[in-house]
Amino acid sequence: MSVEVSFSGGSSVSRSRTLAEPSAFTDDLRDAAMAVFERLGLERARVRGVSVRLQPLVDAAGATQQLSLDASRENSRRLDPVVDRLNARFGPGTVTRGTFAHRRH
Repeated sequence: MSVEVSFSGGSSVSRSRTLAEPSAFTDDLRDAAMAVFERLGLERARVRGVSVRLQPLVDAAGATQQLSLDASRENSRRLDPVVDRLNARFGPGTVTRGTFAHRRH
C-alpha cells in the first residue's frame, strides 16, 4: 500500500508499506493507511490531498484468510460485504458504519 500527500505549494510526498498479510478488511486497510500517514509526522502542513493506493490486488476467492478469535473483529469482517452490496444496489454512501455504545449491565 502507498500513501501520497499533496501540499498546497504543489509538492508531494509518498510513502509505502507492505501489509503483514493480505486483507480486504476495511479496518485493516484504514489502520495501515493511517499508520503510514502518521509516520510522516506532518505538523501544521497545508495538505491539499491524500491518496491511498492498494496493490497488488488479487481475487478474494484465491486469497487465504487468517482466522481470528476476536468476536468483534470477525463481526466487522462479515459486515464489509453486506455494506458493499447495499451500496452497490442503492448508491454509494447509502450505508455507512456506525459506532455503537456498549452499556454496562
